[in-house]
Amino acid sequence: MKGYLDGCSHYGGETYLLAKELLPTNPLPGWGPVLMLSYMYGGTNLALDKRHWITLNETAILKNGVILSRMREHPIPTPNGHGLFVTETYATNRCAIIRDEKRLVKIIPLEFLRAYSDAGLIQLPKTQ
Repeated sequence: MKGYLDGCSHYGGETYLLAKELLPTNPLPGWGPVLMLSYMYGGTNLALDKRHWITLNETAILKNGVILSRMREHPIPTPNGHGLFVTETYATNRCAIIRDEKRLVKIIPLEFLRAYSDAGLIQLPKTQ
């Protein structure tokens, strides 16, 4: 089952930002500009309330990562005359979720956590 962040944003009133490092870096001619973001949920459908539902979805992102898909702009011709739409998929399984600004939730690759912090793009909790 794939989950989508629009529900989390709607229920929680927060905006989810996805790090550019999670996006494909090789734009190919003929591929559409629209990316579909999803993730493998695999949790219960018996959430206690909206906050619990959001927590379950964010936990799925932390555990399974995110999946980005984009479709070819034009279908590939087939012998039977029907077009075949092809989807290109990018996936990562190492994400961090950062809430360091009000109403913003940042999803970044775990390996860029220190670089984002050093650049001032996120604020990590102080450690002793």
